[in-house]
Amino acid sequence: MGKQKQKMIARTLDTNRRLFYPVLICFLCFVTGSCQQNNSNENDPRSSSQTISISNAPQLFLDDSLIEKRSNLKRVLQRPKKHPANPIIVQDSPWEQRYLQMYGTVLYDEEINHFRAWYMASENEETTPENYICYAESLDGVHWNKPLVGSITLPGYTRHNAVLAGAHGLCVMKDTHESDPTKRYKGLGGEVLAFSPDGIHWTMETFQSAGQNDTSSSVVWWNGEYLAFIRNQERFRGSYREYTRLDSKKKPFLNDTIRQIAFTASPDFLTWTPKETIFTTDLQDGYPWTQPYGLAVTPYGDQLVGLVWFLHLDHVLKNNKQGTLNIQLVTSRDGRRWTHVADRAVFLESSTANWDQGRVYPSTSLVLKNDQIYIYYSGSDTRHGEDWGKMGIGLATLPADRFVALTLQDESTEGILETRPLHIKGKNLIVNAEISENDLQAELIDVEGNVIAGFGRRNTRLIQHDSLRYRIVWERNGESKTLPDAPINYPLSIRFYLKKGSLFAFQSEPLDENTPTLKPNNPWSDYRTQYERDRVTLSQAIKTNPNQASLYFERGKLHAQAGNRTLAIEDYSRCIELDPSNAEACFERGKHHFFLTQVTPAHKDFAKTIALDPFHTDAYSWFGLFFHATHSDDQALQILSEGINRLPDNAILYCDRAYLYLLMNKFEKALLDYNHAIALNPADYDFYFERGVTYYYLGNLQSAVQDFTKALALRPYDDWALYNRGVMYALLQQPKRAIEDLTSAITQNPFHVSAFETRGALYVDMCNYDRSIQDFNQALQLDPGNPVYTTLLGQSHLENKNYTTAIEILSPIIQHDPISIHYSLARAYSLRAVTHQEETTQRRDLASALDHLEQSVKAGLKDWKQISRRPEFIVLQKEERFQKLLQSNE
Repeated sequence: MGKQKQKMIARTLDTNRRLFYPVLICFLCFVTGSCQQNNSNENDPRSSSQTISISNAPQLFLDDSLIEKRSNLKRVLQRPKKHPANPIIVQDSPWEQRYLQMYGTVLYDEEINHFRAWYMASENEETTPENYICYAESLDGVHWNKPLVGSITLPGYTRHNAVLAGAHGLCVMKDTHESDPTKRYKGLGGEVLAFSPDGIHWTMETFQSAGQNDTSSSVVWWNGEYLAFIRNQERFRGSYREYTRLDSKKKPFLNDTIRQIAFTASPDFLTWTPKETIFTTDLQDGYPWTQPYGLAVTPYGDQLVGLVWFLHLDHVLKNNKQGTLNIQLVTSRDGRRWTHVADRAVFLESSTANWDQGRVYPSTSLVLKNDQIYIYYSGSDTRHGEDWGKMGIGLATLPADRFVALTLQDESTEGILETRPLHIKGKNLIVNAEISENDLQAELIDVEGNVIAGFGRRNTRLIQHDSLRYRIVWERNGESKTLPDAPINYPLSIRFYLKKGSLFAFQSEPLDENTPTLKPNNPWSDYRTQYERDRVTLSQAIKTNPNQASLYFERGKLHAQAGNRTLAIEDYSRCIELDPSNAEACFERGKHHFFLTQVTPAHKDFAKTIALDPFHTDAYSWFGLFFHATHSDDQALQILSEGINRLPDNAILYCDRAYLYLLMNKFEKALLDYNHAIALNPADYDFYFERGVTYYYLGNLQSAVQDFTKALALRPYDDWALYNRGVMYALLQQPKRAIEDLTSAITQNPFHVSAFETRGALYVDMCNYDRSIQDFNQALQLDPGNPVYTTLLGQSHLENKNYTTAIEILSPIIQHDPISIHYSLARAYSLRAVTHQEETTQRRDLASALDHLEQSVKAGLKDWKQISRRPEFIVLQKEERFQKLLQSNE
């Protein structure tokens, strides 16, 4: 990051915005574009219309890799069905009494015709090691037994089913490419590599690339190498405002690490590349309150299917542990870059009032057998961060290939999908679809875009192939033609026309049973990230010129961009050894020491940078952050003031110090520094935005509006400036202007959850409950389960006289705010009682109203006398319990 770009206290990256949240009186800094799976790349073969070779495997519509054009078709996620026998593996052995969870693998072993499972269990917290990998097997995947084939010593038990000790979250694969029979089964988990001839008797080695890896791992063989997906953790990333989330007391919101998914590769399962972060969450996911917990990967035809489970943390200051878990689908073609599927819809989640009501997370891989996908998962009746609770392993199933359906967006017109030019070989074109005979047509297109004669849509006929699939043939003059009859000595595209129903996948059927499945030769099959190619180039240059400091510096930057901070530090250190006066290398190394919480080295590097280059603006900014992060605000101010003294015309440092004053509640001093910054650079968006926030804290709402307006003059479509100005208008009792700005913010960013919430609150004030219900529903779609939005939605339904709906929404979240929600439920039951004609039903609602009213009073409800006179409680006036409650609270 160059100077004037990375500004630790006062500035954020150009794409970052701050949220000014009036109810909590806080503003948050959000990062966008940080999720590496969404990064665009001009070298990505999927960005062009190159010809693609596909195998005979099913081609799924999880991403757009094969799609050239798509019209009036939407992706609809197909959610797996949980098995009625769940949980199918339970805690019935004493060494499983602390926990039993699917931090492991289920696979179907064709040699012995059994499902085989390796799962993690623990007897008690004091055991060393505290967990074991246990073994189970099944004939049908539903009914399991635990043969007592334990191959390790388990203290206190002579017979058991534990086969490995201490391999946290072991992923097991049966390796058909391995020539050594003693290594036919391979395992990877925690900091352990394991090998076995039979899956029962294991030898272990150290997994050097893992580092801290305290979750379930996943490993696959893909395109000639082993790919492992493991846990990575890092301090809250980004610039100072991204690092410091504030509540009304100006305290950092999270003093902990952020969970990430890392990747490492190996040609032999022994030597692994340094792990690098490949998957993080972003604003749309809910970063940093939502974090990826693990990634389970399965090769599926020509692509990788991933189940990523997200931890949705409770929005409580400094909480980085307690929350809920659910699972989404992602996909990749190379293992490095991952794409969300179906707009991040939830694939598998916890149940209500059930054994898996608290959390769910999947096994390391999917199992495909007899046209059914088996998805094994852990469940518990407690949430993450609470006690282990009652745990078990469950099963959910999905028909083969049916992860995502392409269905009509508008049912009044047909949908069209055209593939990219394909090299495709097979005797039949097969579609996995839920359709009737005339619902789907297909035609073959040549490279010029012309329909191949005889293979047009009107020649299409569907023939039932099996319970899930249809075979497509083209009939002309009484003759049926299939793929081999088309001229395929050059690429062709397939154009599908869908009139009704769902399309899940297509594939070419092998020419005969002895024909092996074609190996795809796609542009992405041997694709490697630019990072890996550049790393090889620089490493070769270093071998040729081992004493050239600049080469180490460039490779250090490369490692840093890939998230390999340890390797970056090593290269920066070598650069400094060769060139001790290199201030930029000291500065970059200091940043990475800082993010790895290596306090003393970071301090030394920042100090040395300034000693070598007293005019290094970014060094003062980062040094200021360092002191603030180590609770030394006075020293942070001192170093920033020193920078200002040396660089009196530097607007950034004034803005940095202003932001620090803002954190310290020294609003007048912050205002003076922002004024200096704006005088030096009157064309900077951030300066006006942040001064607008400062004016808010000083109670000068009109000036805040003026500054947000000036910020918008520089960036007319910035959703956060629109949002914050809308909030100011709301506080100034100008609801029409407020709604206009909030609506514009939503137009610019349809995922702006706070704008929906704030606009919904304004609609409540205006008694426009239909609109408020729409906005709170939208907020909940963007942030599912958020108790604040749920409460507001329930109360809007209450005011809209939808009493039953209000009761259904509010009842499950009473613990979020017992006083308010018990009181709202008392109102809802009381008002609903009046609408009942039948006396028994009315009496039941009155009793419920009194129950909730008593609970609300018990929880601390105030202003009881005034509340008791509200019209909705008139129906309770004659109730003895109501009178006693009134008397007890005189």
